[in-house]
This record gives sequence, C-alpha cells and structure tokens, in this order.
Amino acid sequence: MRAGKYFSAFILWLFLVGNNALAGDGDRHFVSNIFNAGSVAYEDFEKHIQDIYVRDGLVGHDSIFIVFSKMENYVITLEDKDGYYWVQFTLRELKDSHFRGGGAKYKIGKNNLNVIERVLFK
Repeated sequence: MRAGKYFSAFILWLFLVGNNALAGDGDRHFVSNIFNAGSVAYEDFEKHIQDIYVRDGLVGHDSIFIVFSKMENYVITLEDKDGYYWVQFTLRELKDSHFRGGGAKYKIGKNNLNVIERVLFK
C-alpha cells in the first residue's frame, strides 16, 4: 500500500516538474494556480470527510470510515472551465471492495482561490 502512495506522489512530482520545465511564463502561472486550487479543495474535502465521520460516530475500525476517510482512495481531477477551476474527488475502484459512490466536486474562484461551491456525491 505504501509503495503505491509513494509512486503516485512521484508521478505527480514528475508531472509538475515536467510541466514547469516546458511551460512559458504565462503557462507556469496557470499550472501553479490550478494546483493551488486543487490544494484548497483537498484541504476542505479532507476536513469535511473527517467532520462527517466524527459527527456520525463512524470513527474507528468501521470499514466505511476506513475506505471513505482516506484521501488516497480518491481520484482527483483538475479542470479549467467556464472561468473557474473545478476540482473533483471520485472514489477509486478498490480491489475486493463493494463500496461505490462518494466524492465531491468543487468550484474554485480563479482570482482568490476561494471555494465558491461544493457538491457532494452520494
């Protein structure tokens, strides 16, 4: 499990370094901002997940908590569309798991990187 986590981090690093090396000055600003928007959404979603499971008393060894509360179980997509940054968290298909659904989609302001809208998936 840890090897997969480190591999994913390495691929993300490689992507960032590669994009920054190839990007012009204007493109570098875009790459930086869209990943900053991703970071804002990531922090909000992670806090939201923890708040839900603490509130509903699911913290501990409950398999639902274990699967849905780990951020590494989500696929994160970033998009620049309609004048906003969009960040989506979708529960990845996990081997030998029957869990489906979950996640969220965030609309992030380009000028201030504030969360404008958060839609939770069921």
